Amino acid sequence: MINSEEFLKLQADQEKFAAQHVELYMRCLGRDSRAGELAFDQEKAHSIALQAKLDSITREHGDAYIEGIQPHFDILKARHFDSSWNWVRQDALLPHVVRHHLCEITARWNSFSFKFAPIAQALYPTPCWLDVPSLLSVPPLLVC
Repeated sequence: MINSEEFLKLQADQEKFAAQHVELYMRCLGRDSRAGELAFDQEKAHSIALQAKLDSITREHGDAYIEGIQPHFDILKARHFDSSWNWVRQDALLPHVVRHHLCEITARWNSFSFKFAPIAQALYPTPCWLDVPSLLSVPPLLVC
C-alpha cells in the first residue's frame, strides 16, 4: 500500500522525467521548447507598439476621425447582376480597350525595334538576302 505523500512524490518524479525526455527530443530535433513563448512575447510587444500608434492617432485626431474613416462596405449589400442587359456598356467599351492596348504594345515594339536595329547590325552582320534598312522602313501595323 502507498500513502498519498509517496504517490505525489512519485508523480512529480515521473513528470520531471517526462519533461527531460521532451527536452531531449526537442534538442535532438533542433527545436527550441520555448519558441512558442518567445513568439508570444514578440507578438505581444508588436501589439503594444501598434496600440501605442493607434492611441497617438486617437489623441491627435479624436474618436470622431477614427469612426469617420472606418469602412462602410457590407458584402451582404453588394449587388450581383447576371443578366445580359447589364453588360451592354462593357461590351460596347471592349473594342476601344483592346485597340488601346494594341496601340500601346505596337508603340513599345516600334520604339524597341528602332533602338535595337543598329546594335543588331553591328553585332550580327546581315546576310545578303536580308535587307534590314528596308525592314525598318515598313510602316507600323497599327497607327494610333
